[in-house]
Amino acid sequence: DLQQTKVSLAQDQKSLSDVTMDCKQEVADYQEETKSRGLEQEALTAAKAALMESSGLSFLQLASKSTIKSSQDLKHFEVVRMVRTLGS
Repeated sequence: DLQQTKVSLAQDQKSLSDVTMDCKQEVADYQEETKSRGLEQEALTAAKAALMESSGLSFLQLASKSTIKSSQDLKHFEVVRMVRTLGS
């Protein structure tokens, strides 16, 4: 009976250790995601400010030719444009 209790205790301690490690990983993931969202928000705010400074409210586009064919192309274009804007 004591032997079974010891085995059960060892299993419970292993489970506790696993759950503790999982929780720590979840906390680390959450903190990284939160940091990433914060950096993304800062970049978007800076990009918006740069657009407002360079074009103001009187922006008028008369014609355009676009090679953007998909939403993935659009995302790539926006990232490149934002990086160029922040770099200048």
